[in-house]
Amino acid sequence: ASSKEAINNAQTKEAIDSLVSEAKEFINGIKEKQEEVDPVQKDRNNALDSIKRYLDIFDESEYSEGNWAIILGYYNTCVEKINATSVKEEMEAAVSEAKSLILNVLTFEEEEYEKLLEKIEAGKAKLTEHFESLPESDYEYSNYYILKLAYEDALVLLDQVEYEDEIQGIIDEAVKKIDPRKE
Repeated sequence: ASSKEAINNAQTKEAIDSLVSEAKEFINGIKEKQEEVDPVQKDRNNALDSIKRYLDIFDESEYSEGNWAIILGYYNTCVEKINATSVKEEMEAAVSEAKSLILNVLTFEEEEYEKLLEKIEAGKAKLTEHFESLPESDYEYSNYYILKLAYEDALVLLDQVEYEDEIQGIIDEAVKKIDPRKE
């Protein structure tokens, strides 16, 4: 009976698992024999297994469609490089490069955090521009120092923002404190 027939005729999960295990052992035996004959193939298999195991660490659902496509592109390029060479060091270099590139692709969460940081920096720039537009000579030293402290406190608060909708409130409150003309 063929393997397919044997699996179809298996009556229990244990019987199916046993057949699958035997098939895996058979395939591994063929791989081992092939590797004994061809050491380059052994290096290639090791490199391919390494990049595949690395890719399996990552969860597609944590990435945008575009970023997951980038990850798969790095993976596929690595596989192509591995298959195109017979030099173990080049295979290892391809795997190392792909791992580094894949690791630097942003998840959804990291993308959102990057966007938040950009908005925080834009808010800080807006606040700094406003503060620097206030001529120091228009204020007594102690008053200007109080305004400067309010400005610096607002910068600290902006660095602590967790949600985008907090940014404008911090800026508005700081502007009221540092520029009484804006009340």
